[in-house]
Amino acid sequence: MNNSEKELPEGSILTLFRGDSIYNTKTKPGSYRSEGLTSSAFGAGSDPQNIEKKTLLRTIKEHIDHKKKLEKVYFRISDYLAFSESKSRAMEWASGMQPELLQPCTEAYTETRYLFEMKIPHPLLREISTGIYEFRFSCNTTLKRANSPGETAFVLNNLFQMQICRICESKHPYHSLILICPRMLLQELSDNPDFVRAYELTSKDLEWLVLPNDPINFGLRGTRIQPADFWQADWFTIAGEPARDPMVFSYEKSSD
Repeated sequence: MNNSEKELPEGSILTLFRGDSIYNTKTKPGSYRSEGLTSSAFGAGSDPQNIEKKTLLRTIKEHIDHKKKLEKVYFRISDYLAFSESKSRAMEWASGMQPELLQPCTEAYTETRYLFEMKIPHPLLREISTGIYEFRFSCNTTLKRANSPGETAFVLNNLFQMQICRICESKHPYHSLILICPRMLLQELSDNPDFVRAYELTSKDLEWLVLPNDPINFGLRGTRIQPADFWQADWFTIAGEPARDPMVFSYEKSSD
């Protein structure tokens, strides 16, 4: 990485992409309409202090490079959501590495693959340390919708419109995300045998890790990126796959 890549340029926008499949039962992207974007830790019953106990650096490494058994255990319940600066890379993630099979979907609730895109103006990113930033925002509860078009969807949609967020009151920038560029963070460790593979993998993916950082009970972190104006979802299906029945698809109920 050259020196110009160590800092974010001023006056521009950080654009990141995330690809996911509705069949991913860890991150449950099919529930994004009401729940937002959720990490694998959402409803997983994992230790909410994994980062504090393992350290930030170790959990980042294990999210990216998880060859060992204990590293795989953390990856399955990771606190982070992976994004990429590369739209094409995110399309590969969404499609199971078959992006040529992705087809745009225009009918709501029939999609099976997602491309999530977030745009954050650089001036709104507060640098905490090299490669680590905080972004504070207000959510938008009017974006929330039912996750299926059933007969009760109109009731849920109306209830969502009436909600006022208890954290930000739907108007103050009180929600918090930690955005981590592992390439910046790990570049000084790129010759360390324990981190060299993680550095190579994250550089190949142009990866960013996003950590939901809303406070919940007893000072712990939440596990979701709330519906908000700075991110959106595009829908896709895979050519040749069976059509999804929007009326019967659901995940087991989880809680933050």
